[in-house]
Amino acid sequence: MDRLPDAVAKVEVETGQASLWLSGLGVVSEPIFVPRPGNGAAQAEDDGWVLALVYDPASDASNVTVLDARDLSAGPLARVWFDHHLPPTFHGAFAPALL
Repeated sequence: MDRLPDAVAKVEVETGQASLWLSGLGVVSEPIFVPRPGNGAAQAEDDGWVLALVYDPASDASNVTVLDARDLSAGPLARVWFDHHLPPTFHGAFAPALL
């Protein structure tokens, strides 16, 4: 492998249309899809967000980047920074809150 992963892509398998987000910061790992919450709130299979762990070697810190799953190329809706790095192989999962 010549380089580490630094992007998230979505490909529509029926049309071949692709949407791509390049981090511009560093290593991207573990992107997961989070559907829009609520009773039938999601109107399409990509109606929600993609959360990705991003490591920035320049600051030696990591963040969780939030992308609109409908259009990854629009860029981050938000970034939540940690004051340290998280290993790029860190595994995570999304689960709705249990009340």
